[in-house]
Amino acid sequence: MKIVRIIGYVIGFGLLAFGAWFLIAPEAALAETSHRLDTLPYVMGGRYAFFGAMLIGALYHGDPTVTAYLLAGFAGLGFFDAILYASFDPWPHLIVGVLSLAASLFFFQHRKSAA
Repeated sequence: MKIVRIIGYVIGFGLLAFGAWFLIAPEAALAETSHRLDTLPYVMGGRYAFFGAMLIGALYHGDPTVTAYLLAGFAGLGFFDAILYASFDPWPHLIVGVLSLAASLFFFQHRKSAA
């Protein structure tokens, strides 16, 4: 089981590094990873679909802590996107962030009673 956790950490830190790369040098990251701006709507569609599948899976798994952490991640995405869209229309992202954070706190608060 320890090797699985190590692999998970390697993947997690790798994803963090990719995220930082896209934030620091978006043009280079897009080019080097073979991503294209014209496919971005499809990428977003896939991401949202898999976020939904991950949440359904976490709920099915039945561990409130897993669900809480996942929803905290969704809240972070909502807040981050709200900052990105601050000069345009941040409200949809901000609302998603607040609702996800509230749901995350709910699951964190009830993780012992559900066990």
